[in-house]
Amino acid sequence: MKNRIFNFSTSMAALVLAAMFFTSCETDASEIAQLTEMKAVATTTEMATTSNYNADQVCACLTANYPTEALSAAEVDALIFMREEEKLAHDVYVGMNAKWGIRVFSNISNAEQRHMDAILCLINKYKLDDPIGDNGIGVFKNTDLQALYSKLMEKGSTSVKDALTVGATIEDLDISDLAYRLTTTDNADIKAVFNELTRASRNHMRAFYRNLKNQGVTYVPKNISLATFNEIISTSNERGGSICGICPNDCIGNGPGKGPGNCNGNGLGNGSGPGPGNGLGNGNCPNGNTGNGPGNGGGNGPNGPGNGGRR
Repeated sequence: MKNRIFNFSTSMAALVLAAMFFTSCETDASEIAQLTEMKAVATTTEMATTSNYNADQVCACLTANYPTEALSAAEVDALIFMREEEKLAHDVYVGMNAKWGIRVFSNISNAEQRHMDAILCLINKYKLDDPIGDNGIGVFKNTDLQALYSKLMEKGSTSVKDALTVGATIEDLDISDLAYRLTTTDNADIKAVFNELTRASRNHMRAFYRNLKNQGVTYVPKNISLATFNEIISTSNERGGSICGICPNDCIGNGPGKGPGNCNGNGLGNGSGPGPGNGLGNGNCPNGNTGNGPGNGGGNGPNGPGNGGRR
């Protein structure tokens, strides 16, 4: 399915955006103390210090830096389904934020909108019909997702704990579905977007887990394995930006030395550290997320080749 490859365009600015906002709402008196604590502990989960997100640039990058390849029926289905599943997450979080006014829902609903935008880029690139169209909040073409939305909204409206459990449930489902869809596609652009969405969903799961833990709630995964869940919650948040080669000072390779490298084409990656180690090269991350460049070993490490790639 590997047909034609577009020329590489110039490097883009950072991919992610953290547009934070709060929605005021009425709550029962018994919830006030909980909500105060939740707003204090909730953290943004996707490189929230960056504010240069531009959907048009992301779409241009996906078109210019990745091949346009023939789509299988499974890949078409994956794009259509995941476009609406990301909308499900977005719409539920918007509703939970309106109900409870908790920062974690505000932050992550913004992230889900970016995910919807990224998949829409691919739908437009491959000239598919967008299943969302002009549908508003809570309206879905997929009947299963429509029913799930109603069920999750009902459950999440009963208490803060149930709302946070709904959030963890959505990310649990999202990680599982993305993992499955990745097994059914080999198009580079789809894999890049789905891998980025999976990374983000792991961060979202960490955020909901932390908030549930503060409420004394233990979440048990329903879709991913317990081993996968434990690995996610026991590790730190992951850095984003792998869709379009946005990898600021974060390319690594297999040569001697160790240190940060740039991601703007072939060149030198400066190693730091004694002896042979992991050499860093400058690599443009699209087209296999690798680039070729020598890595300079630091300390007692000799110079050697380093294939730059995403950390």
